[in-house]
Amino acid sequence: MNENQQRTQPEQQTSSQETEAVHVVQQSVPANVEGKAFTITGMVLGIASIVLFLVPIFGLILGIAGLVLGIMALRKKFYGRGMAIAATITGAIGTLLGLVTVGVVIFLVILGQNAIQHSRKYGNDMSSRYDHQKVLQQQEEKKQAKMQKAREEYIKLTPGTSTRAQADTAMGTSGMSARVNVGSQEYDTVRGYTVGSDTYYLYFKGNTLVKKQTAAEYKAEQSLQ
Repeated sequence: MNENQQRTQPEQQTSSQETEAVHVVQQSVPANVEGKAFTITGMVLGIASIVLFLVPIFGLILGIAGLVLGIMALRKKFYGRGMAIAATITGAIGTLLGLVTVGVVIFLVILGQNAIQHSRKYGNDMSSRYDHQKVLQQQEEKKQAKMQKAREEYIKLTPGTSTRAQADTAMGTSGMSARVNVGSQEYDTVRGYTVGSDTYYLYFKGNTLVKKQTAAEYKAEQSLQ
């Protein structure tokens, strides 16, 4: 091997090494740039998720994104391991806070719905109770009105003039008994009319009213006999 050939071989080896180094540098630069973007973006999203965790869903999404980018940066050994760890930690914290916020919001929504349902049920119960009381009040008013009308009709009936038909029309029909002895008196018919808490007794000879009594008057008469 002559001197020129010996000089040529080292020069070729040096040129080949320089070419490989340049190629490695060219390949590593895009990877480092991409890894740096992943790492910084993950850390920024993680910090943002902590700051904005009170915003439902939004803070949770930022936290998950930051956590994923941080884990990817660690696994692929991207640019800046410390920043990748920071992105992972902040993303995890933001995710946890976001979950807590979402849980609190869901709890408040459920609590609000239960309160609304309870309020509606209470309102319906009160309305139903009010309607029931209103019905009872109306029934009592009708009863009192009917009793008042019966008192007025009873006053209008006149012994010796009014007939049994008039009494039935005024007071309403009721049970009767024939030839009833009340004390020393004998009557062909006695009718008892009960209206509400009031009771009236009408005594007839033939079809003519000859005597009338309220329940209180009847009891007083019986106690004297």
